[in-house]
Amino acid sequence: MSWIIHHLRILRRWHARIGVAAMLYLPVLVVSGWALNHGADLELDGREITAPWLMRWYGIEAVAPSLGYALGDTHFVWSGEKWALGNHKLKSVSGEPTGAVESAGIYYLATASTLYLYQADGSCWTSWRKLLCPDSPSWRWARQSTKSCCRQPRKFLPLTTV
Repeated sequence: MSWIIHHLRILRRWHARIGVAAMLYLPVLVVSGWALNHGADLELDGREITAPWLMRWYGIEAVAPSLGYALGDTHFVWSGEKWALGNHKLKSVSGEPTGAVESAGIYYLATASTLYLYQADGSCWTSWRKLLCPDSPSWRWARQSTKSCCRQPRKFLPLTTV
């Protein structure tokens, strides 16, 4: 076997190996490029990064909430517009919390304009807007009326540092 044929065979083997490696890398390149170019269409810009390793990689510091209510064996905490009940992030919330009470496994979370009822798994059972919330006319009427079936909770749990 001549020297040239031997080197061509080695070169062909290495060309195949490099081609297979490139073929395995190409789908990663295509998918990541497509996600970067079409991020707005895929609504990737609105997604929240919660993976600790990814936050460390990009140097993002997680802000621990400093305000909350102790509700039985769990906690209700918030930071800005983000609320959490125990280990569950709560969705569809707005406003600054003004109080929280737990009764029979239902968590009542109030803002100045809305009363939210949550289950222990973090799912929203129901919510009422401008109905019997603190400082609303119907709430003031309920507090003043002695025969009203709607009463203000006896006490909101004290605000504690979590």
